[in-house]
Amino acid sequence: MTTRRRRFRTIDERVAKEIARLRRRYPDYGRRRLAQLLREKNIEVNESELRRFLRYKAPTGQVMKDRNLFGLPSSVFGGPPEVDP
Repeated sequence: MTTRRRRFRTIDERVAKEIARLRRRYPDYGRRRLAQLLREKNIEVNESELRRFLRYKAPTGQVMKDRNLFGLPSSVFGGPPEVDP
């Protein structure tokens, strides 16, 4: 009889629900900020494990937002040229 090893040591169902709640509330936060928010709630999570968990649970086809912070046309960053109507 084989026993299944848990995929994540510090992330159980309760912590996973809290991570999902924080991801919905702060979609732009990365693993470091999420880890900080979890620590503020007295939930200890290993950061490398959190990184693996977020990669494992990320929705497929997730698209990053365009981070055009300088107000430049997107063609400067390799995107399609913007067309003025």
